[in-house]
Amino acid sequence: MDYGFKIGVTLPLAQWSYTERIRNALEQRLLSYGCEMLFFCADNEEQKQAEQIEAMAAEGCGAIIVWPVRRCLGAQYG
Repeated sequence: MDYGFKIGVTLPLAQWSYTERIRNALEQRLLSYGCEMLFFCADNEEQKQAEQIEAMAAEGCGAIIVWPVRRCLGAQYG
């Protein structure tokens, strides 16, 4: 199948091992459908993530997956 769809993904942090597994699984699945994936890491910054979402929309992403930044995660895990 080749859907030719562009999908954007933004995660709060990339330093967690499971975020890398999530990225790899998403990318593998999306590529199997002929989709392009734009991946961003927000470095736990709300403003940066908002800018990434705007950039993905401007790039023509048909879908955007957002794992939202939460400041408490940075304090707890960062």
